[in-house]
Amino acid sequence: MQREQTKRQPHVRELDLLRLCTASSVVTIHVLSFTAVLNHAEWGVQLQNAFVTALHYSREIFLFVTAFALVYVYYHAYENRPFPLKKFWMKRGMGILLPYTIWSLFYTWLGQGTDNYLQKALYNLLTGSGFYHLYYIILTLQFYLLLPLFLLFLRRFGRHPWKILAVSFTFQIVLLVFDYYIMQHDGISSPFWDAIGPYKARFFLFYQFYFVLGGITALYFRQMRDFVLKHSRLIAGCLIGTLALLWAHYVLQIHVFGKSINYASSVLQPLMALYVTAALLFAFWLACRWVQKSPPGQPPKGANFVHLIAKSSFGIYLLHPLVLNEVQRWIMPYIPADFPVAISVILIGIFTLCTSTALSILLLHTPLACRLIGRDTPAPRSGKAIQAVPASQRSA
Repeated sequence: MQREQTKRQPHVRELDLLRLCTASSVVTIHVLSFTAVLNHAEWGVQLQNAFVTALHYSREIFLFVTAFALVYVYYHAYENRPFPLKKFWMKRGMGILLPYTIWSLFYTWLGQGTDNYLQKALYNLLTGSGFYHLYYIILTLQFYLLLPLFLLFLRRFGRHPWKILAVSFTFQIVLLVFDYYIMQHDGISSPFWDAIGPYKARFFLFYQFYFVLGGITALYFRQMRDFVLKHSRLIAGCLIGTLALLWAHYVLQIHVFGKSINYASSVLQPLMALYVTAALLFAFWLACRWVQKSPPGQPPKGANFVHLIAKSSFGIYLLHPLVLNEVQRWIMPYIPADFPVAISVILIGIFTLCTSTALSILLLHTPLACRLIGRDTPAPRSGKAIQAVPASQRSA
């Protein structure tokens, strides 16, 4: 592969579609998880959790996009000068740390009340335990801390992308095999493992491959785009095959080995790495295909809408648990027992996603309040359509 050399690169519209995909998937997986109680039959609960298992790619795509975006922006811009650590954290502090702190404090109050609030709030801030979705930001902050070293690593070894990916993926599989079949199964009795066990899902090492893949894709965007466009059938076949394996494993764990649904649907299992990689590549292919189909000199169909949702995606991520919490409180208890569960879940999902999106867009355009979703200034209420990037410049 030959690395891209342009220092000022055009906007990557493919990331907009991936952000939309991630935001909608995160909302869907939480809706499916928290509406499983509507099922009165065990098979219904198992079926719903099978779909939850299939949506577990959402966090990995989120991390892939995070790594891609940061490497894409900072790798070439600071290739021959020191990394602007202070400037980086000033910008990211307002964009990530400020909203994370505010929402963590709010969700701590919402979910755990005011008893020993300061102690709980501090603990939740440090561990991402304020609510079930905030660990994503802890993973992001860990990558921010490691970004200068990661960029140095890419400059030193980036000329060997396939070797890097092979080593990283092998380590990912080995780590997940150890965790799933030993730590989650029988465990190891030691103070060290007992201490880190509850927090492993928010430790970057368990997702390192997706950070690495995002960084490599940013360096070799043109080649990676050409690769997925050329091998679309292979990628689709891998997605179908790995999903079938994942579901077969899910059924075997429950009905043959007698394991719990939580164990069978664990995100941290080796088969999940295979499936998630296939799902990520498929989503990347969809995004690349969406951009490729645009007429010369024109943005892709729906580009303005997709870009708006992409800008709102962080807000959707932060807000949707609040909306879903109110749905659980005010709507779900009053759903008739004989009302079809599938229709209930679909309607709740649509309502949660649309309401979260509307609230996020409202905050996006509101002065000061826009900082709650990581924006320094409100987005303009109207403006020019997204400009197309000439094909000759679509190297990243």
